[in-house]
Amino acid sequence: MIPVNDSPGFTFFSATVGPLSAIFLLTLFLLPSLGLSLFISATNNYLTAILIPTIALLFLTSHLGSPIGFFQRAILPDQYAALIIECLIWGTFLFINLYLIQLSSSSLRAFLPKSLSPPTADEASESPPLFANLNTNTLIALPITALIGTTMTYLTIQSTDTAQSICSLILAFAIASFIARLVFPTANPAILLFAPLLTAISAYTFIWLSPAQYPSSDTILKLIYTDQYPPIAYPLPIFYASAGTLGIIIGISISNGLENITYQQATT
Repeated sequence: MIPVNDSPGFTFFSATVGPLSAIFLLTLFLLPSLGLSLFISATNNYLTAILIPTIALLFLTSHLGSPIGFFQRAILPDQYAALIIECLIWGTFLFINLYLIQLSSSSLRAFLPKSLSPPTADEASESPPLFANLNTNTLIALPITALIGTTMTYLTIQSTDTAQSICSLILAFAIASFIARLVFPTANPAILLFAPLLTAISAYTFIWLSPAQYPSSDTILKLIYTDQYPPIAYPLPIFYASAGTLGIIIGISISNGLENITYQQATT
């Protein structure tokens, strides 16, 4: 799946094997973690279930190199359109994973030992089913999470370095989802998992639709090297799909933990 000129910065459309083969190979790579996530989903803990493939994807992201390779080989800003499509592909991956978790959790529960049997829906700390409760708060919480994540990403990302991009996205979306859960406690937290990809699509669309400001690859590279390029457009889709999603999981988990502590204190 290495890009055509052996430079770092993986995207589906720059893979040597072609986009369809790259998607197929990536699916094969993630299959073991996806299978484990479905088994874990039987405990009603969808966050842990999603965490498994997210960690596997993050491991792959950390080994595919800095996004700078993409900027050096791509025809910009036109190829940002391909990145937008790639974000939609990652969103489809996430939706399918969540949907399979919802479908398989009840059937797999029969194979669990009684000691691992999940609590009833009233006692569960998570909130199955995953695609229920699409209320107004949920529809507002998603763009708010993306907006906070965008702001935090803009403030924290300082370069195209792989580790710096990964750590910044984790921190940014952990803060974003934590705040969103505090402000909108009744919102469906599963939907917030799509916030990083929403941020990525917004960033790429802005660059793509601003040819006067970002007319060519040379101009964009010059802006990057002089720290005048929007940092939210540095990370490639795989970064948002892995590190961004991990940040959302962390933020929701912290929020759920505080909520449980508050509830226990109120009932004792």
